Amino acid sequence: MSRLGTISAFALAALALLAAPAARAAEEAHLTVLHTTDLHGALTAWDYVSDRAAPSGLSRIATLVKRARAEGAPLLLLDAGDALQGSPLEAIWHERGAEGPEPMMAAMSRLGYDAMAVGNHEFSYGPDARRRARADATFPWLAANIVGADGTPAFAASVVRTAGALKVGIVGITTPATPALEDSANLAGLRFVPAIEAAQREVERLRGAEHCDVVVLLAHTGYEAPDAPAGDVPDENIGGALARRLTGVDLVILGHTHTVIPSLEVGTTLVTQAGSHASRLGRVDLTLTRSAPTERWTIASRKATVTAVRDSVAPDPDVEAAAKPLHDLTRAALAETLAFAAHPIAAPRGRLEDGALWELIQRAQLDATGADVSLAALPDPTLRLAGAIRRRDVMGLYPYDNTLGIVTLTGAELLATLERSARYLAPAPLVFVCSDGERVTGFKGRVPDRTQKRILNAKGFGGEREQRSLYCADLAHEAIKAMRQAVLVEGEFDCLVWWSWALSHGKAINWIALGGTSKPSPMTFKRLHELGAETVLLALDDDQPGHLATAAAVGFAWQAGLEPVVIQMPSGCKDPDDVFTRVGPKIGLETMSSNLWSAPEWLVRHWVGLYPPDSAAGVARILAEARRTGACAPPIALAAITTGVARAFGLAVTVVRTDLLHAAAEARRQLALQQFEYWAREIQTLKPQALPHALARGQAVPEALEGGSTP
Repeated sequence: MSRLGTISAFALAALALLAAPAARAAEEAHLTVLHTTDLHGALTAWDYVSDRAAPSGLSRIATLVKRARAEGAPLLLLDAGDALQGSPLEAIWHERGAEGPEPMMAAMSRLGYDAMAVGNHEFSYGPDARRRARADATFPWLAANIVGADGTPAFAASVVRTAGALKVGIVGITTPATPALEDSANLAGLRFVPAIEAAQREVERLRGAEHCDVVVLLAHTGYEAPDAPAGDVPDENIGGALARRLTGVDLVILGHTHTVIPSLEVGTTLVTQAGSHASRLGRVDLTLTRSAPTERWTIASRKATVTAVRDSVAPDPDVEAAAKPLHDLTRAALAETLAFAAHPIAAPRGRLEDGALWELIQRAQLDATGADVSLAALPDPTLRLAGAIRRRDVMGLYPYDNTLGIVTLTGAELLATLERSARYLAPAPLVFVCSDGERVTGFKGRVPDRTQKRILNAKGFGGEREQRSLYCADLAHEAIKAMRQAVLVEGEFDCLVWWSWALSHGKAINWIALGGTSKPSPMTFKRLHELGAETVLLALDDDQPGHLATAAAVGFAWQAGLEPVVIQMPSGCKDPDDVFTRVGPKIGLETMSSNLWSAPEWLVRHWVGLYPPDSAAGVARILAEARRTGACAPPIALAAITTGVARAFGLAVTVVRTDLLHAAAEARRQLALQQFEYWAREIQTLKPQALPHALARGQAVPEALEGGSTP
């Protein structure tokens, strides 16, 4: 018997379901959605500013796409906008006459993209360039919320694709803030209508007249920060509102903000975002089932991941060959020497302090305009000019083809402008909570100003580890409520590594780190939920004790109503401190941000590694773990665990599902019974005035015992 046959036999024996097979196996359909966003002209695997190979580029993405297609499942390839402008390659192509097809559209067409949402930078080169690029694409540009002056659609609102047995509707949305972000001349004859209403109308049409089984919203807008400073461009980022308010949408793919959202559940909608500049490839795998051909498909499991593009991924030779003439032209143009710097020109404190790099930009703008005051941006505060200044250095200083404008301002308006810029620094959402006072004193008591709510510190707090962890969570309550997430690390020193690096670089990272969690406690997760957290990222040690702690933490998070996500340490690294030591803080944070696993997927992999499923004992242990976990897992997580276990054993999903659902219901009944016994003992010791409340609480227990739920 083959190994797979042995595993299946063991599994069937453990399940004891051979005598009662399902009357009719449910029909399954699978769909894979790959997605990119904010490519900004990142066509080749080359960094034109540093003039060296880069671990990014659409040519490397092409290789990953081909690998995914080779798996055989029905697949769609989508982009969430801003494919144009933002790279030296795009700038040189436009400067040298724009000969031939638009480079990014030609490459994306070669890759077989199915659709792209229109981004605000699709308008940046002007109406003629936009119309030409759109004509060069073999896939539709989607924007349901943009119409012409007469009210007719300016772009397609949606497109329907057939993927295997499924009809998939894809709706496009462009950030409503585009008129405030782009030159009005580039938007002549166009009007933006309310995005949510436009999207809902199109979703209803796709579900109704088009009979779509799956609906995807492809939106060039970010997930709005709950603590965004007042006065920002209105409705620039409405991804959360789209996910919460739209009905009938299964998947929301976001863009615009260049951030990474591997997987986020907002109600019944899955939200994801794949970074920028072809440095990430997003993937969503959906499994749908139906019991009869006349019934509608329903989603049984879903998983979203975002994978970082590595330099080990070879560029696709076809894409590279097509881009080579423009690649060579761009490198030659950027090698031109413009000036010579006798002394280094840099901004040592970045955007937080004046520097020679700032001075260079401001003087150039004043000389060009004759204005009294210069207001400028600093896209890359880490740039340093020294010796010969080549054109590639200037491209690094200002990657976008921005235009220089002259305006008349009063003193009060100028002050208001500066205050608005300052607000982007004040609410920095970086909050590192460290629970070990002795470690903190190693930094000589250098504690930042707490009024900035940047870093909160539990210095000097003693007590048991669990008490310290709870105290840290309470200190971070404002940030947890604002960010709706927390990151747990095993060691206090890991917190301090992140803390000190971020402090010295003036960085803001959308993470809250809680130290001291090597022995996770249910109380910590319950408190995080009470403080407003929705997601908890687990960055525990990559060893057997750390894995066991992570598995326990996943269960505690689900019990507390939180969504757990596991941060997988890179190969060869034990913990965040090790990651930072090996690759540096900046790359370390990017690496850990991209190495995220959904809790169900991580659990199944952990169980299979701990108990190999090639023996009866291993099968029994894995099933026991799955049954125990199923008692606290939410339905979508239980469905993912079911699929993972079924694949590990080579069984039909329906067989494993029946077993785990029964086990989960029984486990909840046992838990309810334990709670009832505890309540019965407790009520005997209560004072009379406490009895009414206790009796009211006890009334829920019999109902739970009857229905298999937990009171």
